[in-house]
Amino acid sequence: MIDAATEGHLWAQNYDRQMDDIFAIQTEIAEKVTDALKVKLVGSTRRRLESRPTENTEAYMLYLKGRFYWNERTRSSIEKGIAYLHKALQADPNLALAYSDLADAYSIMVDHGLMPMPEAQAKVREYATKALEMDPRLSQPHAALATIHERNFRWADAEKEYKQAIILNPNNATAHHWYAIYLYFKKNENAMYEWRKAKELDPLSPIIGAAFGCYLVWSGHQQEGLEMLRSVTEMNDEFVTGHAQLAFAYTLVGMKADAAAEAKKILSLSTEANYAAIAAGVNAMAGLNEEAVEILDKLLKEIDTHYIDPSSVAMIYAALRDDTKALEWLEKAVNDKSAGVPYISVNPMFDPLRDNPRFREISKRIGLK
Repeated sequence: MIDAATEGHLWAQNYDRQMDDIFAIQTEIAEKVTDALKVKLVGSTRRRLESRPTENTEAYMLYLKGRFYWNERTRSSIEKGIAYLHKALQADPNLALAYSDLADAYSIMVDHGLMPMPEAQAKVREYATKALEMDPRLSQPHAALATIHERNFRWADAEKEYKQAIILNPNNATAHHWYAIYLYFKKNENAMYEWRKAKELDPLSPIIGAAFGCYLVWSGHQQEGLEMLRSVTEMNDEFVTGHAQLAFAYTLVGMKADAAAEAKKILSLSTEANYAAIAAGVNAMAGLNEEAVEILDKLLKEIDTHYIDPSSVAMIYAALRDDTKALEWLEKAVNDKSAGVPYISVNPMFDPLRDNPRFREISKRIGLK
């Protein structure tokens, strides 16, 4: 450990241990670091450091793999993450963290329009509740439960759960990230604090960088936001969510050619409906209506065999300036309480509809302006 201000060495040590000592090593390193920084740990923090999620190293490694894969944000990777989490629970049925991450994984399935809302929310509630029954001190299950409240437009209940998650673990980057999105929906100026806190806690997280970068552009910090988004895609050029958020950002600032290039990149990385819909909307905003309609027609043909979030279809029609069909699909999305509905408050593709009386009524129904 090096003091960034003076470049002086504060602490260093080598560890050569067996993997079954991993939790002891984690605790020891944390204690050495706090000693080097002359920080005094309060009782709750020390207890968190000393607690072990499991005595089964294999279960913990499977849990970490599960967490890694669902964070990649594609259907195949989320499903792979869920499979690893179930394997972790086979190795240790009492691993509360695995239940917590299963709740998170299904929250992401909802958020990306990969599952019908009732089915996915039942999973989120089941696994988050199970995790809290096993370990009431866990923070993240509260954030997962908050997402259920959001999609049912129970905004006060969602905020209560996010705040509880942060109280239980102020260093939970995901809770700060998801709470920032909640505040983004609400156009609350405190969103910036939550974004910066999440980024500070997990500076290399691709999803935090991508979402925060788009928010920065939306809130008027264009240069900082675009730089952050480009750094995310440079770090991992196959992270499709990064390209999707960058495409949105280019749309916001009127960089149509760059937005269209990102749309093409999105389609080269994923053919999943949620990403295809973003590419279609971006193409329409860039004036490439023929390309947008081609994607839309394909999605409409698949809608009877694959779940597609109605708000995604509404978004494409809005970008194509077909207000009537956009509002029809948006009404369906609100009735279904589909995952993409809250995003209409900030998605630039819906900007042409904001003065429409029906759109205003829809916004009122969901509790967002």
